[in-house]
This record gives sequence, structure tokens and C-alpha cells, in this order.
Amino acid sequence: MPGVRAIIDADYDPRPANEAIFSYDARDLEGMLVRMGVLDLIIDHLGSAEKIKKLNGASTLVAKLIQLGEEVGALRASNRENGWGLPFRNVDPASKTDIRTLVFDRDRYIRALIQASETEVTFGEINDALSTLAKDELGPNGKDVLSFAAVALRNAAGTLHKEACSSAVLGAQLRSSCALELERSEWMTMIRTAVDEASNEITHPRSMAE
Repeated sequence: MPGVRAIIDADYDPRPANEAIFSYDARDLEGMLVRMGVLDLIIDHLGSAEKIKKLNGASTLVAKLIQLGEEVGALRASNRENGWGLPFRNVDPASKTDIRTLVFDRDRYIRALIQASETEVTFGEINDALSTLAKDELGPNGKDVLSFAAVALRNAAGTLHKEACSSAVLGAQLRSSCALELERSEWMTMIRTAVDEASNEITHPRSMAE
């Protein structure tokens, strides 16, 4: 459609073969902002300086949180590929993560997903599928990373109450703190170019036809 461009979450679906549709440089907007370093800034602001120092800095912590997010991401990708119907919205990975050590109990998480679903897939079948899954370049779901960040800020990297650092709260702070990093990103440059092209299709329709 002339003059129209769209931005979508890639999630775990194939990218659309349409030059008018764009996705973020990650699995979703939050994932892209995490990659840009915005979560590092939020953790430095909300967390305990002493605890963060013991963890070798916010960037080191965020790298660990991304790794944890990739464990959930592998499950999401396998679920999409195999059509298991696991209800990820109903089981928070934070609930299976130790707030002191940040150890994520993936086995308990898988079993909780199975229990909360009507799927017939077994724990063993899920484990087998995960062992053969290939990674892609998009990384984890950003909201999963925020769930683990919320756990970290309650004990390992801070002293916040659960309500003060939920994934929803952190997501809002991530989006409200991203202006500078987003402004100077290559992704935003690409989007501006696309918007200019869309505007030109409306203001100069005859030249486009010619």
C-alpha cells in the first residue's frame, strides 16, 4: 500500500518477505533495547552499587540475564516449531529462578508449562527437541530477559520489593529511557529512510508511477 510502512515483533515467526514491513534488530523492541545497553543503565540506577560491583558490573550481569533468556527462548522456538501449545504467558520464568544465585531451574519451568497446558508432549520429548535446536541471530525474547532482571534486582543486584521491579515496570522504564540510544542507532536511521520513502509515495505519486 503506497505510503504505508509497518514495524512488527519478529518473535519466533518467519520474517515477512515484504519490503514495507520491518522488524526490530532482535526478537522484539525490548530485546533490541537490551542489546543497545539500556538495561545496563536501568540496573545501575535501580540496583545496589556494591552488589553490582561484586557481579563485575551491570554489563556482565545483563550478559548473564541474556543467557538465561536464551534458555527460555529455546523453549519458545521449539514450541513454535512443534506446535506444543505451551502457555508461556501463564508461567513466569522468574518463579523458577533463585533470587540469590540467579540459577534458573529449567526442568521445573518445563514441567510447570506442561502442567499449565493441555499438551500431550512429554518432558523427555521437549528435552530431546531442545538438544537439536539451532540458535539464530535474534536472541531471546526481551520480556524474558526483563523477568530475570526483576529477580536480580530483588537480591543479587539490589534490594527492591517485587512490586517495584516487575518485568512490566522494568519494561516501561526500558522504553522511557531509550531515547538517546535509539536516536543514534542504525536501526532508527533505516526506519527514518523508510518513512521518508513512504511520505514521498504520497506527496509525489506521479513521479513514483513514472
